[in-house]
Amino acid sequence: LPLTRQEYQEWGNPAKPAEYQAMRRISPYDNLQRAPYPPLLVTTALHDSQVPYWEPVKWLARLREHSTGSGPYLLLTELEGGHRAGGGDRAREFAFLLHLAGINQ
Repeated sequence: LPLTRQEYQEWGNPAKPAEYQAMRRISPYDNLQRAPYPPLLVTTALHDSQVPYWEPVKWLARLREHSTGSGPYLLLTELEGGHRAGGGDRAREFAFLLHLAGINQ
């Protein structure tokens, strides 16, 4: 989503080259590089008004292209709720971490 004018004071005005470059320096998408990223479970929500579901999908796809690590790189999409919906998927997050630790029972 494009920034609204109310957000320019906090994030900068993308029409101003210096402010655009400052935003680009902290952009998670634009700053991915060829590196061995650790395993990740990326979570999103279908009805998130702050971070639309396609942004984590796009970021994760780019991370997979750039990573020299072995992953896994997983996406968990909450189909109900919106921003900060989570909560109900805590068990899946713990299962992911336990699996990475080699605890499967």
